[in-house]
Amino acid sequence: MAISTIDRIRDPLTDRFDLDELPRVAPWVYDEITSIGVNEVRDTIADMGEDPTESLLMRTWVEALTQHRSKIWRALAQA
Repeated sequence: MAISTIDRIRDPLTDRFDLDELPRVAPWVYDEITSIGVNEVRDTIADMGEDPTESLLMRTWVEALTQHRSKIWRALAQA
């Protein structure tokens, strides 16, 4: 049996993730980022005082989306 290099399953609530990891970890977050535009979301993250090129907490990615009031957020607010 092959030895795994994974020590544990990463926690979306406490771990940090790069943009390229989001399609696997939180596909709906990644879809929203690409729908809004990666550069626009990165600019928002920078305005929030974070470095958009670094790994970020999931709540940072989601907060940037919330600030854009994307279609999914409007739909959720109406539900």
